[in-house]
Amino acid sequence: MTYRSALRGLLLMLLLSCSSAIASLEAPRERRDVPLMALTGNAQPLRISGASSQQSITLPIGARENIKSAMLHLVATNSTALLPERSQLQIQLNGRVIAQLPLSPKQPEITADIRLPLNLLQPGYNRLSFVAAQHYTLQCEDPTAPELWSEIDMQQSTLRIDSELQTLTPTLDRLDALFDPAQWHSRRLNIVTTGLAQLGSNELGWGARLAQGAALRLRYQPLAVQHRVASAGRGDGPVSGLDTAALAGSDILLVGTLAQLKPYLSPALAARVQSGFLGVYPLPGDASRLLLIATGRDAAEVGKAVDAFAWQRFPFPRQAELAVRDVKPATLQDYAGPRRISTEGSYRLRDLGFRSRNVKGMFPEAIETRIHLPADLYGPEDSKVEVDLNYAVGAKMRADSVLNVLVNGQFAQVIPLDQDKGGTVEHYRLEIPLRNFKPGENTLSFQPRMTPLVSGNCQTHQTENLQLTIFDDSTLTLPKLFHFAQLPDLHRFAATGFPYAVAATGERIGIMVTERHSDTIGAAWSLLGKLAQQQALPLTAAHIGFDTPPADRHLLIVGSKPPAALLKGAPWQSGTPMQFTQPAQGAIPQDSVGWLARQWVWLSGASPATAPQAASTAISADATLAGQLLMMQYRSPLDDDRTATVFIGGNPADVGRGSAELLEARNWDGLAHDVTLLRIGEPGVVSQQVGPYYDVGKIGFIGRIGYAFSQYPLLWLAITLLLVAVLALVTVKLLRRFYLRHHAGVEEETP
Repeated sequence: MTYRSALRGLLLMLLLSCSSAIASLEAPRERRDVPLMALTGNAQPLRISGASSQQSITLPIGARENIKSAMLHLVATNSTALLPERSQLQIQLNGRVIAQLPLSPKQPEITADIRLPLNLLQPGYNRLSFVAAQHYTLQCEDPTAPELWSEIDMQQSTLRIDSELQTLTPTLDRLDALFDPAQWHSRRLNIVTTGLAQLGSNELGWGARLAQGAALRLRYQPLAVQHRVASAGRGDGPVSGLDTAALAGSDILLVGTLAQLKPYLSPALAARVQSGFLGVYPLPGDASRLLLIATGRDAAEVGKAVDAFAWQRFPFPRQAELAVRDVKPATLQDYAGPRRISTEGSYRLRDLGFRSRNVKGMFPEAIETRIHLPADLYGPEDSKVEVDLNYAVGAKMRADSVLNVLVNGQFAQVIPLDQDKGGTVEHYRLEIPLRNFKPGENTLSFQPRMTPLVSGNCQTHQTENLQLTIFDDSTLTLPKLFHFAQLPDLHRFAATGFPYAVAATGERIGIMVTERHSDTIGAAWSLLGKLAQQQALPLTAAHIGFDTPPADRHLLIVGSKPPAALLKGAPWQSGTPMQFTQPAQGAIPQDSVGWLARQWVWLSGASPATAPQAASTAISADATLAGQLLMMQYRSPLDDDRTATVFIGGNPADVGRGSAELLEARNWDGLAHDVTLLRIGEPGVVSQQVGPYYDVGKIGFIGRIGYAFSQYPLLWLAITLLLVAVLALVTVKLLRRFYLRHHAGVEEETP
């Protein structure tokens, strides 16, 4: 009996140990509560108007993850004029109804938890729709009555997702799925190199290009990269000599020459490295995570491997390993990039990423296209952007139907849809002032408002004819453009990467990492990845190192110990007082400087030293950085034609953590002026203007004359008429003098 009891106890212990081991191998589950505003980028309520209407949002699901549960917590409000017997709100997922909620005037505040069926969720981008049927009477009604409305609260409504990562069998053709912007699960990424003492410009450059390749595949999602040093251990698979336990919980990119990595690689893998080499594997010990190895027999071959990872967009072959023989990046002009406008001319909307789209109904969703303009775009005040639109519209609409045209959410133009017979309209031209557009990305929206011809009470409302299609062979024509901007401007830097992203592949970028510390190195790689996302191209020609970059490059300085020589002209230097300013005066009239003085400033290209300045209170005080990240922009001390931008923290840990928080949209979008301060662990940033402005770019003498004419056309017309009158008077006087000199004694003949 004692023997059997001991045996049972031993078996029980074995079962418990096995179950715990199996549990440890399971991918950890993550739960995220995300407000719906995070999926749309708009905190305003989602409004559904009319008797029958709908609004939709996009729900991303990553290809690498298993969704265990998905719950929509819906907070909404409806009109108190609705008829409860006939009014309801449907929630649809990819066209399938998953819930129906009554819209009652007695309970206009709606709160509901709706479970999303997992079988309807597909990898990629799913469509979550809110479809409303809204009525105020059992009899005849006006379907456009203003009391027919409901609103979804995008801040209080949330989506709760429980997910876990799948076990990987990765291949190179699936890199876009491995770095997936739709993924809910955490995107931790470690770039692993050999010891810090051995790091040089080569190693920093390889890591920077790997970070950019990953960030570009994530597109709009921020990526905070961490640097780790390889440590020897008892590994498995392709990295039999690497301690992978210390790297668990994140994807790993291992980079270095074959000589550097040989102690960590399996002999079989090392023998296969005969050129630049890329390989992808499940991470030993955590098969839900990725291991990517980029190596080669020398630095040049490693460079080819990391360039292949950064540049390749067409899928690689369906294999886990690739021998990279050569990489030849395209030669691109300044401001170039995918689907970007770099100079004046006509562009098809198809070439800018737009595809023909049809909408129907009285209140359809707007048709939108993205337009990316140069970051230092400048044009005369009267410059116009011409849209040559090809579209098809339904017949028998009421004459007040229109197609509103908006730029960045602001009304800019309108097209009347008043053709009784409908049909196809080609080359409808409309002009939009260039000043309505901003440097960088713009949204051009076409918002139809189509009304049935017969719409009175007790009438059948025909809505199937309310259709509009905009074709992608429509064109956009930009006028003559100049490249001219005023710096420092951290807001322009955050929105467009200017002036660092002007050269398409980073030929004029110089990054200085101020100390050999993993946190600082990771911060520099993360910031460069963000710039690559803005450019939509890898900045593989950027120079990065621990030393001062070449003087002919725009400086990007990251760390806690920037050299004093590179802070010359900066708004603040460590150990010196910093000036804090607070505006003390409201708006200043533009005519406080004389008109002639202003025109001379523009025509001569001089600095507007006499321009009106807002009065402000200035406080100079000692300042140190603790738990903060400070961003500053100023004229480069190495070259007056270049710009320096500094990311500085009190210590490397603050630099690393601060840069990761800075990349979040709520902080990055708040960068402004020439000084921005991030308080680590707190949302939001604060900005102010401390240093002087300077101009970048040229518009030329003729351009300045054109600017003056466009700003004051009537005054310049008066001056022109005055000059003509003076010229006429001078001509008369010269003719009279000529007559008196040569014909004074000649009498005119009389007939």
